Amino acid sequence: MTSGPATRPLGCSVRTSPAQAVAGTGARQVIDDRRLLEARRLLDHSGWTAAVAAHLGFPDAADFGRFFRNRTGLTPAAYAAREERQQTGSGPS
Repeated sequence: MTSGPATRPLGCSVRTSPAQAVAGTGARQVIDDRRLLEARRLLDHSGWTAAVAAHLGFPDAADFGRFFRNRTGLTPAAYAAREERQQTGSGPS
């Protein structure tokens, strides 16, 4: 397999995406990781699940909730509540 102009600097073939060459993973995983990082950041500051879902391009809050829960083990609301408790210094009793 030969290298194309876009892949030559990364040292990968045309069949290997730049994401795979750089991160060692597929493009879908890189995108999902970035969405999760952004979701956490937004939930830390707003806590509004529907607004975060819309901002990240999910069709609805339920789809976002499944995406988030499958990757973190927490619902977006539980994550936001936990983060809020940690920031205020009050933990579970």
